[in-house]
Amino acid sequence: MSLDDLSNVEPKSNPFRPTFGMPPPVLAGRAPVVGEVVEALDAGPGAPGRATFLTGARGAGKTVLINEIEDAARHRGWLVIAETANPGLIDRIIDDIPYLARDLEITEPKRRFTGAAVGPVALAWENETGSVRRPGLRRALTDLTELLNEHGTGVLLTVDELHAGDINELRVLGTTIQHCFREERNVAFLGAGLPTAVSSLLSDNVLTFLRRAERHHLGPLERDDVEYALVQPIKAAGRSVEPAALEQAIEASAGYPFLVQAIGYHSWRQRPTEQVISLGDVGVGIAAAHERIGRLVIEPALQELSDLDRAFLAAMVVDDGPSRMSDIRDRMGAGSALAGRYRGRLLAADIIVSVDRGIVDIAAPWMREHVRRQLDVALEELLSDEHQAIARLSRADRAFLAAMAVDDGPSRIRDIRDRLGGATADHASQYRRRLLAGAFIVAPERGVVDFASEVVREAVRDHIPRPAPIEPRLPGQEIDFG
Repeated sequence: MSLDDLSNVEPKSNPFRPTFGMPPPVLAGRAPVVGEVVEALDAGPGAPGRATFLTGARGAGKTVLINEIEDAARHRGWLVIAETANPGLIDRIIDDIPYLARDLEITEPKRRFTGAAVGPVALAWENETGSVRRPGLRRALTDLTELLNEHGTGVLLTVDELHAGDINELRVLGTTIQHCFREERNVAFLGAGLPTAVSSLLSDNVLTFLRRAERHHLGPLERDDVEYALVQPIKAAGRSVEPAALEQAIEASAGYPFLVQAIGYHSWRQRPTEQVISLGDVGVGIAAAHERIGRLVIEPALQELSDLDRAFLAAMVVDDGPSRMSDIRDRMGAGSALAGRYRGRLLAADIIVSVDRGIVDIAAPWMREHVRRQLDVALEELLSDEHQAIARLSRADRAFLAAMAVDDGPSRIRDIRDRLGGATADHASQYRRRLLAGAFIVAPERGVVDFASEVVREAVRDHIPRPAPIEPRLPGQEIDFG
C-alpha cells in the first residue's frame, strides 16, 4: 500500500472508554447485581435489594454499575436522585426533590406545590395558613412518595463515593431511609464506596439499620467476561484481534474492569487503520494502560494509607511473589498483633489478597512494580522512631506499655499490675524503671505513670491494640508475656 493509499484510510473510532464513571461499550459480568436491584424495585416495599451497597477498589466499576441501575429505574418510571457523598449532601437531596416533583402535575386538596425559588432555597410548601417553610429530608421524601403513590412508582436514591462522606450527614440519610422503609414507602437506596469505608460506616451505632442492607463486592471479572468485554467492542467496530494478543490482554488485565478498558483503548490506538490488532499492539497497549492505572489508581490509593500501612507493603514488595506473614513481621520488627491489624486493613482495601494460611500477596501482578516505585524508601523511613524503639523492647516491657495504653491518661501502677495478671510490685517496678530510663514513660506522682507523649501512646496502641489477658501467677512464678 502506498503512502497516498494509506492517507485515504479512515481510522475506525476507538470503542473503549478508560475514563472513570463512563459506561463501557458492554457491561460484562455485572448483570446479576443489576438484576437483583431492579428486581427489588419491581417487588415492592420490603424487598431486600431496596437497600444495597456496592463496594470495590477504585476502577472496579462501582460508578458504572450505579449508572446502569439508575437507567433501569428510570425506564420503569422511577424518579432518581443521584448524588455523591460530598459536604452538603442532605441539602442537595432536599433541593432536588421539587425539580422531580414539578413534572408530576399533582395537586393535593390541602397543600399545593409552589415550586422552586431562585437561589439556594429550592423547596417550598404552602400550607392553608400561607406560611412557607423548608422541610427536612424525612418530610421531603414523605411528601414526594405520597405524590408518587398515585403513579404506582417510587424514588431511587443513589449515593456514590461514600468514603468521602460526612458521618453526620450519612447518619441523617440512614435514619431517614429507615423510617421510609418502616412506613413501607416506595424508596430504594443504593450506595457505593471503598470496602474499608463502607465497613467503617456500617459499624456506626446510629446506622445499625443499614447493616442489614444487601452488599455486593465488585471483585475481578471472570476470564470469559474479560474476553467478551474485549472482543465484542472490537468486533462491533469492524476489527479483529490476534488470538495470542487477546490472551495476553486478558492475562494482563487481571480481571480489573478499568484496566480492561485501558488495555483495549491503548491497543486499538497503536495502528487504528489496520484490520487486525496484533500482539505488538497489545504489548504496547498493556504498558501504556499499566502506566495510566498506576497514576490514576495506585498512587492515590497509597497516598491515603498510614505510614504503618505503607511499611507493611514495603515489607511485602521485597518479595517477587507471595510473602509470609512471619517474614513481614521480621522486616517490620513488629509483633503478631500489629502485623495482623494492618494485614486486615490492606485486605479490606483490596490492595493485598490472602493466598494461603499465613501468606499474602499484592492483589494483582501489575500492582507490584507501582507499589515498589511509590515506596522506594528504606523501610525504616516509614516506621517512626517511636515505632522502631517499641519494636526493640522486650515482650515484658511491651506488655507493661500495652497495659498502660488502655487508659487515655495517666495510669495507676496497681491497675497495670492487675491487667498483667497480678504482677508483683517488684516486677512492675523493674519494668517501670526500664521504661522511665528509655524515656517511654514519665512518673507524674507516686504510684502513677503516663506516656512521655501522645505520639508514644498511639505508637503503642498501633503495636498492641489491647493487652492479652494473662492468667494469675502462682507465688514465685515468672510472668509469661508471650
